[in-house]
Amino acid sequence: MTRRRRRARALLAILSGGILWVSAAGGSLANQSVYNESGSALIMEGELGDAGGHHDEIAPAHAGPATGGFVQAWQVQGDPGFLSVGISSFVETLCEGDPLDPEDDYIGLVGTVLFAVGEATLDVGRRYDSGTASTTTDVYRATFNDCTGEYEESVESGVTLTLTMLGEGDLIRESGTTSFHDPGDSNWHDVQRSVYRWATGTLSIGSEIMEVAFGR
Repeated sequence: MTRRRRRARALLAILSGGILWVSAAGGSLANQSVYNESGSALIMEGELGDAGGHHDEIAPAHAGPATGGFVQAWQVQGDPGFLSVGISSFVETLCEGDPLDPEDDYIGLVGTVLFAVGEATLDVGRRYDSGTASTTTDVYRATFNDCTGEYEESVESGVTLTLTMLGEGDLIRESGTTSFHDPGDSNWHDVQRSVYRWATGTLSIGSEIMEVAFGR
């Protein structure tokens, strides 16, 4: 089998919205209470790897490992920012059992998994034409081998992760409204707005650099 390649891009976006909730105590509209909440979130996200971040097909060993994953940086209004990364890389291989019994052979996976998350500093251009996010945190890695049953974990502390993105194309604006009405009890209105731009970029994990894209 071969790896499927896809056109891909990444995303720089801000999402904002508000909720208006009107409830009537005891079923009486005369005793209604009104709640109004609003907020926004800044998001940078993309996919990693030579398979567009998707393992739609597993690569055979002779083709090299299929690598894919995700990266996302976000900051909710009033809260600190975060940067999260998850990457897996593996090959499909023939696991041999008894040399005298070929029927007990089976297909297994051999590869590695990486995960990291940390509080991050986000810096995004006013028109979402560029963005960076950086954190220094622990990086967790695991290696596995389905044929031998081996599984090993390790942690590397103090690793710097930096996501750098460059916007491309026009700004895209979207909005939507959701409403719910329960006569004599409550009314609920949710307004969502987003402004975003497709982008390309890179993610560095220590000295390792990967391209960032977003599957389309």
